[in-house]
Amino acid sequence: MKTVLITGIAGNLGKILAKNLHRKCNVIGLDRRNISVLPKDIIHYKLDIRRNRVEEIFKKHKIDTIFHLGVMHNLRENDREHHDFNIIGTTKLIEYAQNYGVSQFIFLSSGNVYGPRATNSQYLNEDEPLMGGANFSEIRDLIALDMLVSSLFWKAPQLQTVILRPVHIVGDLQNGISNYFRISNKIPVLAGFDPMMQLIHISDLIEAFILAMDSKKSGVYNLASSGAESLSKLISYLGKKSLPLIDPIFRTIFHHLWRARFVNFPPEEFDYLKYVCMVDITNAKKELNFTPKYTIFDTLDSLNRVFFHNIIPI
Repeated sequence: MKTVLITGIAGNLGKILAKNLHRKCNVIGLDRRNISVLPKDIIHYKLDIRRNRVEEIFKKHKIDTIFHLGVMHNLRENDREHHDFNIIGTTKLIEYAQNYGVSQFIFLSSGNVYGPRATNSQYLNEDEPLMGGANFSEIRDLIALDMLVSSLFWKAPQLQTVILRPVHIVGDLQNGISNYFRISNKIPVLAGFDPMMQLIHISDLIEAFILAMDSKKSGVYNLASSGAESLSKLISYLGKKSLPLIDPIFRTIFHHLWRARFVNFPPEEFDYLKYVCMVDITNAKKELNFTPKYTIFDTLDSLNRVFFHNIIPI
């Protein structure tokens, strides 16, 4: 039976992946956070990924596959801590993977690394430049990690390396886009802009992880659920109304609300409500046999089946 290591296992995505894998693999989790409930056969090491003690996990267990989800995305953290955790932690993990004969390294990046731009093509493929960090510090970290992992394609060809770049993940998650669509009654939009958008259902993303593990492929793969719609249609589908705001006013209001912790949608993500940033998933379909089971509207429906945290009445 294959042994897999999941970093960031205490997050909702990590827990869901672990629960989907534990009957077919030996699952080991690595996360400095506490975990509420996991199947009893899953081992959790409560460690900071940067600590030298993490190497003991590789000495004790013969790990076949690493799912690296343990990337800090909390914009409320100190920038230096954010960068240090991500870069040093991932560098150490790659070192252990090479030193202890790990077969696969599967890294969760994001389609947001391409960046929303007025000049973007309708659909971006994996060869497009990573321009998402221009106005978004968190994405600059993610781009650096994406490039760091990409270097394994030529530095460590014996290590099957997969980089997954999903579009906005929607579901039982506390991420920016899910929190944005959870705003009640009227959802603020940028006046004069109505970009086409893609989403991905968390179950489709989990399926992509499993397909990547079961394949013998190395590569970079964009991921999205089927279909794309304008932001206005997505808001209308949720039974809500749009609240158009002029760009400077919108950013100023949300900047103050964000600092006061009244909202959990960071102002840095506003450009995704302004310009298109959609991806071509042809490579994932062809090489991983990835076929999304959920439409973009199915994905929005998943918001209605979870407990809504921090709903903001507007």
